[in-house]
Amino acid sequence: MAGCRIIIMVLCLTQVAGAAVTAPAALTVQIAADTKTFTLPALRRALPVATVRVYNPAYEREMTYRGFWFDDVLRVARFPMSSEHIAISVACKDGYIAVMAPVDVGKHRWLLAFEEAGGGWTRLHHGRENVSPAPWYLVGIDKKSFETTPWPYQVTTISTLDH
Repeated sequence: MAGCRIIIMVLCLTQVAGAAVTAPAALTVQIAADTKTFTLPALRRALPVATVRVYNPAYEREMTYRGFWFDDVLRVARFPMSSEHIAISVACKDGYIAVMAPVDVGKHRWLLAFEEAGGGWTRLHHGRENVSPAPWYLVGIDKKSFETTPWPYQVTTISTLDH
């Protein structure tokens, strides 16, 4: 019986320790040779949290997200939005890259979501598995945004792309 208690305590401590070392969501922004990393707490200090309810074509239903307006994140990162020779590259964990022109970002047209309104994430079908959109999900406000730029999820890096 004492052996069972020790095993249970070790398992509990392992789970607590694992939870304690989980790093907050981080976003890497690369502008030319300059790389910056923004954590969720840092972005919360710099920007107001926005909540939007949109139709998500991947789930085929209305969903509510919490995050930061993408144009505001780019402004805080000092992204060169006025250059006509720069595109925005949004890289995801699986290697997918969405490319957007700065003019397509607009004012409050895209939300860089860090969670659904209730907290956490509903898993997405991706290939043969279901994955979390975390750490970041770029959600379009306009219904047609999904047609022009499929919403990137598991976003890790935003960078400049010369063209």
